[in-house]
Amino acid sequence: GVIITAYSDSTTFLIVNSATGDTIATDTLDTGEVFSYAVYQDVYWQVMTNHPVTVCNSPYAAYSGYYYYLTRQIDESGRGIGTNFYTPVIAGTVNIFSFEDGNEVLVINTTTQDTVWQGTLDAYQEYSFSSSYTVYHITGSKNLAVISSYGGGWGADFVPLNFSLGLPDVALSSNNIYFDPDTDKRAPGDPITLSAMVHNWGYQTAYNVAVKFYDGDPEGGQAISSVMIADSIPAGDSAYFQQQWTVPDYPEYHAVYVIVDQENTIRESNESNNMSFKFIIPNDDLLPPLSTIIDAPVAVNVVGDDSLEFDSLDIRINLVNTGTVDAPNARAILSLPPGMKLTEDSQDSILWDVIPAGQHADSVWHVVINSLIDGDAYFYSILVESDSSAPKIVERMLLINRPVGINERTTDGKLPAEYFLSNNYPNPFNPVTHFDVFMKKQANLQLDVYSINGQKIATLFKGSATAGKHSFTFNGAKYGSGVYFVRMRVDGKDVMTRKMMMLK
Repeated sequence: GVIITAYSDSTTFLIVNSATGDTIATDTLDTGEVFSYAVYQDVYWQVMTNHPVTVCNSPYAAYSGYYYYLTRQIDESGRGIGTNFYTPVIAGTVNIFSFEDGNEVLVINTTTQDTVWQGTLDAYQEYSFSSSYTVYHITGSKNLAVISSYGGGWGADFVPLNFSLGLPDVALSSNNIYFDPDTDKRAPGDPITLSAMVHNWGYQTAYNVAVKFYDGDPEGGQAISSVMIADSIPAGDSAYFQQQWTVPDYPEYHAVYVIVDQENTIRESNESNNMSFKFIIPNDDLLPPLSTIIDAPVAVNVVGDDSLEFDSLDIRINLVNTGTVDAPNARAILSLPPGMKLTEDSQDSILWDVIPAGQHADSVWHVVINSLIDGDAYFYSILVESDSSAPKIVERMLLINRPVGINERTTDGKLPAEYFLSNNYPNPFNPVTHFDVFMKKQANLQLDVYSINGQKIATLFKGSATAGKHSFTFNGAKYGSGVYFVRMRVDGKDVMTRKMMMLK
């Protein structure tokens, strides 16, 4: 039935049949009074009042006991967790749960005005009692949750969901990160103002909200700012943070990360929205109209001498049409390196008739690793294009984690016959390291640096190289600590890959 409980005097309500507009019932209630209307057929109804009420559908309207049910009682705040409950129940059981220590609880039967129970509960403790057909007034000095039922396991509830509604929720998204000047044409050394708007989407004030800006993921990136503190952010309000910076080298490979409450000092309802990032200039992988997201393993471990922990993997692609027009004949073409091949049920080219504007499409390649190569990674690429967008190439790698350090991959101590890439020196380094390339004859040489997640962050050389020794330098001042790779290609073919470790 329809059960209405008032929390204010002179509360007038109107119950209306939503389908027909007919009035089902109307009345006036004072604080703690309950109106019930029994329903014996399917009906959609709505309640309109001049003061806040709680409304539920429970057997209280037509039964006094012996009816299997479970109901999460709602308090005065409407959240289901609070300090003031009027609970209309039938004969059965009432369970009271405390979320905090030192919670002074009082239970009164409003029919007889008798005190049913008075006591103190700590966090995680509960008190239960057998109920009669009545309305109980349950109050606590701190937050409570109340469940009424009959018949034991005839229902289930997840009370912590209610608890989260009584907490703050500090949050930000990429749309809350701003750059000034607002332009995609940035050059290294340009001044830039970083700003972030942090919201509190919760129901309680958040205090001492800490915010910090990073160049790259906070786990390995470089701090841009010191910790900034907002004394408080009230529920439903926001706070603004700002930091001056200079555009780093290779800005297309840098993203500004903003993290809120990095030390987890705020007890909040949702911590998953405490960090976001924004590229300083658009990253080619994410440029419209076909934003490309690749989901695939980033590393494989070598077990024993020449075995891999897995010899097959899925490379998933998600194309998001962020443009304003449809993308007809969208296609993604996978190019695999030696040592990898597609399974018989996979084709290198995936086609979509059309990806409408604002929509996405996804698919998967099933790949087999058919041999363990001598290098440190398998590099693969994906060509993405459509009739309405220019082609672009997205590059990724699968790192080979060997049980021993990275050596020169030669067994006799001699240099390879044609071309050779030395180990970098020093290694680990901070932030500059050097390495040499030996060319037996003139050829087209390309040297690229990759991050641990397989993204190319720098091209150190691309062009014709004469025979002999050539020295190169990599400066990682603008990048965070971690593992990087130098990839050497000659005449378009992979020759060697070296692992580097930067420690700051």
